[in-house]
Amino acid sequence: VYTESRSNFPEVPTMSCKSLAEQGEFVGRTVGGLKPPLLTGADEQHPEKAPEFVSFIDFPFAHTKFEIMKTEKGYFACGNRAPRRNVLSLAHSDDLIHWTIVKDLINYSHLSSDFTAFQYPTAFIEGDKLIVVSRTAFNKCANFHDSNYITFHEFSI
Repeated sequence: VYTESRSNFPEVPTMSCKSLAEQGEFVGRTVGGLKPPLLTGADEQHPEKAPEFVSFIDFPFAHTKFEIMKTEKGYFACGNRAPRRNVLSLAHSDDLIHWTIVKDLINYSHLSSDFTAFQYPTAFIEGDKLIVVSRTAFNKCANFHDSNYITFHEFSI
């Protein structure tokens, strides 16, 4: 959660995702009822320039690492939906504000989320293919976070 006090940012309660997860407060596509902010203003020529708040958005992957990719068909995002990481999904947006889940890319929700995860995706799109590398916990891993594989996946989009 962004905590620096600036006049162009709305006040956001300070609480880490970990503490929210421990309290069981993941609510739908939000964390503890909070939506992630959309910020703009990245400027390579002036990296010291503060980002500008646009709005809070209903983004499906804000609780852990995700990847957003711009294509001629709009924006695609690859990540895990809260609260667990044993389902890796693909979402689409035309404007970075309104997101729709396209499909679940990997779904092992039938296995324990304590020991199964496809998380921290790194992804890119080439033509009509989505290429994903995942930090993966599978096949008798100690727990979901301490992965025992790095896996490569290719999907049609």
